Amino acid sequence: MREGQAGDGPVMGGDELLVLDAAVDDEGFRLFRPAAQGRFLDSFGAIRVRVEGDRVRCRVATGRPQSNISDNVHGGFLMAFVDQVMFCALLAVDRLPRGGAVTLQAGVTFIGPARAGSPVDALVEVVGETGRMLFLRGMIEQDGVTVTSFDGTLRKVKVVPA
Repeated sequence: MREGQAGDGPVMGGDELLVLDAAVDDEGFRLFRPAAQGRFLDSFGAIRVRVEGDRVRCRVATGRPQSNISDNVHGGFLMAFVDQVMFCALLAVDRLPRGGAVTLQAGVTFIGPARAGSPVDALVEVVGETGRMLFLRGMIEQDGVTVTSFDGTLRKVKVVPA
C-alpha cells in the first residue's frame, strides 16, 4: 500500500489522490477518502477522522457486511482497519512523508468483541520516527470499551525525482 502526504487538499499516493476533507462535521470529524473509487479503501465506507491532542480518532460504521456469524465485527475487518487508520492518523497530523509509506509490521491483540451495527473508533498515536521509519500504536474501542490494541511500523518511501 502506498499513501500520500498531508497538506493542502488532495495528496498523492502513486498516481492517485487521497483526500482529508477540509469540511468538519458537527462532531469535529473530517472525512478521509480516496479521490477515485474502486480500491480496497472503498470497502470501509466513510472513515471519519478527528485530532484529539496527541491522538487521532478514526471512526467507521459497522454492520452486517463487517460481521462474523456471531454478529460481532469480524477480526479480519478490524485488522484491515488498523492498517488504514495508521495512514489516516499520519495524514491528519501532517506527518505522512511526501513519497508515502508502506506497512512493514502491524500487530493486533483482540481483547473483546465489537458488536456489528455500532461504529468503532481507532485511537492512534505516533510514538516515534526515524529517518526511514514511523512507529504507531493505538486501540480500537466501541462505546468507550477497548476491544483491540495494536502497534505498527511503517517505512517511508523515498521520492524518486522525475
